[in-house]
Amino acid sequence: MKSVFTALVALGLGFTAQAATQIQSEYFYQADTDNNVLTPELRYQSFSQEISKSKTDSTGQNLNLSYERGLTDMYSVGAVLGYQTAQSETGTSTTDVKGLNDVQIFAKGRYAFVEDSSLHYGADLYFSPSERQQDLTKSDHEVDAATGGNKLTPYVGYQ
Repeated sequence: MKSVFTALVALGLGFTAQAATQIQSEYFYQADTDNNVLTPELRYQSFSQEISKSKTDSTGQNLNLSYERGLTDMYSVGAVLGYQTAQSETGTSTTDVKGLNDVQIFAKGRYAFVEDSSLHYGADLYFSPSERQQDLTKSDHEVDAATGGNKLTPYVGYQ
C-alpha cells in the first residue's frame, strides 16, 4: 500500500510543472484552488428481477457526505462517508443491509494538452470500517453495508 501511495505522489509531482486547465466538466468535476466543497447526497434505489421463476425485489437508500479540497488548479483531494439501508426479498428469504459504507478517499488531477481539452486522472481508495458479517443459515438475515475489504480504483479520462 505504501508503494502505491508513493507512486501516486511521484506521478503527481511530475505533472506539477505542466500547464493547468480551467476546463470544468459535469462528469470530471474538480474543486478549484483553495476551495472546500461539501456535498450531501441521498440516493434511492428500487428494482425487481425475475430469473427462472425466482423473483427478487430490492429497495434501499444511501446517504453520503462528500468533502473535496482544491489544492491547486490541477489537483484536489477529498473523502466520502456514507450510510446505507436496503432490503432485498427473494421468495421467502429477506436480507437487510445496514450500516456504514466503505470510507472513500480520493485524489483528482487534470492536465491541459491544448486549450479546449484536458486529461483528467485520479484514484479512489476505499477502506472498510469493519469486516462483513453475514449469517446465511436463516431465511431472514442482516448484513453489514461494509464490504470487509479495501479497494484501489485508478481512472483516466479525456475531454
